[in-house]
Amino acid sequence: MKKKRKNKIKIILALVLFLLIAGSIAIFCCKNNGDHFEVDNILLKFSIKENSELIKKINIKNLNTQEPFQINIENIDFISVDKNNFYIEKGETEEISLLINSNSIEPEVYIGRIKIISEEEKTIPIIIEVESRNNVFDNRLNMFYTDVSPEETLNYEVKIFDLYGGGKKEIKLITYIRDFSGKNFFSSEDDFVVDNQISLSKNIKIPKELKYGDYVLINEVKYEESLVSSTNLFSVVKKDLESTNSLFFIIGIFGLFFIISVILFIYSINSRDKLIVDLQKQYKFESKKQRELIKEEEKKNFKKLNNNEKKEYKKEVHKIMNKRLNELKNIHKKRLEKARKIKKSGKKDELKKQLENWKKQGYNTNVLEKKYKMPDVKEIKRKIKNWKKQGYNTDILNSR
Repeated sequence: MKKKRKNKIKIILALVLFLLIAGSIAIFCCKNNGDHFEVDNILLKFSIKENSELIKKINIKNLNTQEPFQINIENIDFISVDKNNFYIEKGETEEISLLINSNSIEPEVYIGRIKIISEEEKTIPIIIEVESRNNVFDNRLNMFYTDVSPEETLNYEVKIFDLYGGGKKEIKLITYIRDFSGKNFFSSEDDFVVDNQISLSKNIKIPKELKYGDYVLINEVKYEESLVSSTNLFSVVKKDLESTNSLFFIIGIFGLFFIISVILFIYSINSRDKLIVDLQKQYKFESKKQRELIKEEEKKNFKKLNNNEKKEYKKEVHKIMNKRLNELKNIHKKRLEKARKIKKSGKKDELKKQLENWKKQGYNTNVLEKKYKMPDVKEIKRKIKNWKKQGYNTDILNSR
């Protein structure tokens, strides 16, 4: 199984490498010599927790004589740049730092543009997913195709994962279509009940008022005070395929890099989904095993107790079960948080190694069982006997 997975990864990486080389050759051979400068990003998209900071870099290479440059941010007021006005010598590259500060910003998806102005003007779209600090769910979006014509149907799939389990939860799924000026063209709300995870096939008829261009599909999952978002870029295009050679070239280059982004994105999501599912399975298995062990010991000890003693014993067993299950839940929560930190750092080998270690370690239930011991039969009998000596009516235990 592992060998097959490794082969699949190698094929994906080889395909990505091939597309990168093909794209580089195409750009080198067909590049418009009239360009004054190049930018290393065509889209900026990232997630950030509320009340936190993130720094992103973009590089601008000047292809012309020394020129002045200006940076403007549109529609997102919590992004700042380390320099707004500067000069770049011919052939030189300037690195620009973007500081994203989500302090006092409500969890939501924010969309805007970075405009780079010199002898010519270039625009980089930005998508920022500001999420709640303590999320209960993970939300993933997968489009079946990314080009649609006006009044056609946009089909996609939503996957929602409960990160902690613990039974059914009612969530609200909110969907938007938004352009890069921040204007909404579509919105809807649906209520769903999620038991660990759910997959939904959805579709939206493209509104008539959408002009040709790029838009963002946004899905937000709300549960109590938490909100998690997922987004995907799509384009509204003409129905006919007639276009000039220059337009064909632009669409081809854009499509090439979009395919690369989608492949890397899907691979990243599959890895993350598998991690979440594996951790969730391990947590559920250990929880189930604890319940079974407790029930088995409870059943064995019941034979040694009378009715009054059984009532008190069952009450103590319930307390022990809750303590053990809460301890398991806390361990599971800490592992999820650590896994996210490792994944965010990009250390895939370390993440894989950590997951294997957790599988080997399990949840060390021996320590758990020593910490929260099952009630002692003799102690229960002694307790009931003492109550009787003190004049308490132990028949009230039957009403508990």
